[in-house]
Amino acid sequence: MPKEFVRYITVALLFALLPIVGIASSIFYDDVKILSSNDNGINFELNIENPDKYIISISGDSVFSAVRTILLGIPNNAEPFIQNVSSDGIVASDISNYGKLQSSSRLAEIVNIKLIRGRKVATVNVYPYYRGSFRKNIEVSISFVYPDGRLNQMASISDDKIFESIYKHTILNYNQFIKWPIAIQLKAGKIAQSPFTVSQNWYRIRTINEGLVRISGQHLSLAGISIDNLVSDSIRIFYGGGEPIPDRNSEPVNPFEEISIIIEDNGDGYFNRNDYILFFAEGADRWRYPADSTPVYMENHYTDANYYWLTVSGDFSQEGRRIITVNGTPSGLTDTIITTGRFNRRIHQNNILSIDSNDRLRDYFEWYWTSQAHFTFYESLPNAIPGTAADITIRAISNPNNYIFINSSNAVLTGSNRPRYFFRTDNLVAGLNRFSLVLDSSTTTPPYFDYCEISYIGDLTPSNEILDF
Repeated sequence: MPKEFVRYITVALLFALLPIVGIASSIFYDDVKILSSNDNGINFELNIENPDKYIISISGDSVFSAVRTILLGIPNNAEPFIQNVSSDGIVASDISNYGKLQSSSRLAEIVNIKLIRGRKVATVNVYPYYRGSFRKNIEVSISFVYPDGRLNQMASISDDKIFESIYKHTILNYNQFIKWPIAIQLKAGKIAQSPFTVSQNWYRIRTINEGLVRISGQHLSLAGISIDNLVSDSIRIFYGGGEPIPDRNSEPVNPFEEISIIIEDNGDGYFNRNDYILFFAEGADRWRYPADSTPVYMENHYTDANYYWLTVSGDFSQEGRRIITVNGTPSGLTDTIITTGRFNRRIHQNNILSIDSNDRLRDYFEWYWTSQAHFTFYESLPNAIPGTAADITIRAISNPNNYIFINSSNAVLTGSNRPRYFFRTDNLVAGLNRFSLVLDSSTTTPPYFDYCEISYIGDLTPSNEILDF
């Protein structure tokens, strides 16, 4: 997904909440009747008198849909599930004024669950234009399931008068909802001391992709650092982990720590114009290798860049961290020579959002490469060893009958966990490889291809004297 667009969407959604709250007092449920409501669920009925009031445009002035959005309060430790939906009666309506009016394949669905100031709120969409006709009465039964067995009575009680007024006009089951305790809020901890206080001057290093970074004395000079008599030992580089901040404040963030670097200063102890710093930079998107599990790919949805911080002054109790050179030549006889290793590669692009059978966006967070049923891409694997087994994983929203041809040979499907499909092949070559996908689509929606992951055996000898990190 384009990173700048993600930032724009994120900010826009946050500020879009304000006007929604502002008009909350005008939203009433005069067309909805609660049949029953308690700690175990809610049963309500939508009565359609004027179908036109439910029709909304979903694609300019040509494509329309009919929907009634209802906000339901949920006990803080419960999960809502639609237990039953039924309808009876048909309402006459002239739909010719609306061009293409999408007929829904379902009567209702839970589209979102959010925690708002300690209270859980579910968004339920009811679709009155169902299978080609407007239904007069739609009854929806939603049950609350408690993973821990019962309603949590140990949570705190809300005293939020302003938001309670908003809830009163927006939550269908407000009278029941307001009696439920809110989720216990963690008290704010003391603000940790800023890691930047140990030095007055910091310089941000922006990196793209993964690999070795070289910073010369000339680079420091252009950044405004005086390199006259600059002592090499004073140079330090810090790193904060390069990962998005966790969604929950209770989750710890990565520590801001000094990293080890190499300084080449001709051995005189001073960093001059032609001297340089070397360090390894991680990509914003990268593979992680947990000791207790298989490799996991981390995609940063918010930026393509990573950042490191350099300082040449400050009050530090220890010397700067340096990479130590060690002679790795084996001593004595060797009984095992390792010449190959396992490598992982992910190929993906973020180009489009997915649309369901009712022409509605599924969500704004998951982006996909293409919606073509037949798609070909190429990937260079210069150190791949021909004839060895490689595992291929594709992620795609599609029907299960998918195929992938690698260098014109069909890969074998070994399993699936939709939307991921797993294949095996021994047809990789050292160099450029051709991947051709044939994705199974339904009659109403195209398939959506997200990414392809390759786990293969490769030669440890550097290709063109370039190390593969």
